[in-house]
Amino acid sequence: MPARDFPREAAALNRIAHHEAMELAAEENRRFRTILEQLRSEDWQKATDCSRWTVRDIALHVTASAEAQASPVEFLRQAWQGRRLTADIGGRHWVDGLNEAQLRTRIGLSGQDLPARWHSAADAALKARKRMPAIVRALPLLPFGTVDGIDFGWQPLGYLFDVGFMSAMVEK
Repeated sequence: MPARDFPREAAALNRIAHHEAMELAAEENRRFRTILEQLRSEDWQKATDCSRWTVRDIALHVTASAEAQASPVEFLRQAWQGRRLTADIGGRHWVDGLNEAQLRTRIGLSGQDLPARWHSAADAALKARKRMPAIVRALPLLPFGTVDGIDFGWQPLGYLFDVGFMSAMVEK
């Protein structure tokens, strides 16, 4: 499908409901923890499809994201630090800087630290996501802007907290 048709086609899809998103997130959180617990010491430095990131970097990012979901203060801290880093790293979108900030502030965590840190962060994040009021989830607060020529515009906060944080790394 040509990129110019994507927003129209995507808009025709029904989004999953909040309660279903939370059920899926709980299962994905459990599966991701299982994966983290199974990694051997040599696995943490392996390359990933994200050319600049190792397995450890991906795990740090996902954990930091959960910590931000659990705490508005942590989310704002990451976003503030990340906004300043975007240009420094040659990022194309403000999220690039946020992702970089997540890694830099957690540089001292080892692979051994991550399963327990993930478990704690994921539980707190899921609790916060479940109780976010519908009126707050409906607020169009996320300026996704244009990525690869596709204008995503502003999305409601619920889009990010319901489906945007689902882990793409966990097999279904």
